[in-house]
Amino acid sequence: MNEQHPFHLHSHSPWVVGSGTASIDEIHNNLFPALKLDGPMARDVYTVPPCTYDERGVCTDVGYLVLRFTADNPGVCIFHCHIDWHLDAGLSMIFVEGEEELQKKGASAFSNSTLSVCGSMQSPNSSSNSV
Repeated sequence: MNEQHPFHLHSHSPWVVGSGTASIDEIHNNLFPALKLDGPMARDVYTVPPCTYDERGVCTDVGYLVLRFTADNPGVCIFHCHIDWHLDAGLSMIFVEGEEELQKKGASAFSNSTLSVCGSMQSPNSSSNSV
């Protein structure tokens, strides 16, 4: 199955400065085409291109997306694929922005709904403290 991935970052409107496909070696060696740092397009949803398959059905490259955003909104923001079953499978990640400021505020920095989700996970954070 060769699908694109429409991604969205909550709490920000990033600029798309790069998008395309590249080999695994190119990505590991940071050999992307030149990024568009002057006049990039601000977007709400951005698409990671699908991979290219060879005659055996094996991906010969991978899609990539390079975003730029101003980290000026302390909090916890989810970055996720808008295809529901991709999100259900874990195609998402969390940005924790302004960590020092959030630590100073403690639990009051987060909404009750956020805290209830964190509490229900019963998993330790990077300091081995449970929320």
